[in-house]
Amino acid sequence: MRNKIHQLQRYYRSYRPHGVDLPTLMLGSATDLAGIPEGSIDYVFTDPPFGSNIFYADCNLIWESWLGRLTDSALEAVINRSLSPDKGGKSLETYAELI
Repeated sequence: MRNKIHQLQRYYRSYRPHGVDLPTLMLGSATDLAGIPEGSIDYVFTDPPFGSNIFYADCNLIWESWLGRLTDSALEAVINRSLSPDKGGKSLETYAELI
């Protein structure tokens, strides 16, 4: 964590924005684009979920707590056979619906 903090400090010490309009980064789901104005997107990076290989909500807990916003695991597209559906577990069918 110390190394990451030092990297961020070095970056922001040398950061010199170009132009008047700064870029906007949004944290959210691609399933809800209501807050994005028409014609305002210049670049899209997609990272599809990996089924049952990576549980993003669990992996991102530290970063998301640092950003002040946690992933709603109910909306996470994963297959989780270790939990029953009433405890947040998801099946292949649920994964397909979320995708």
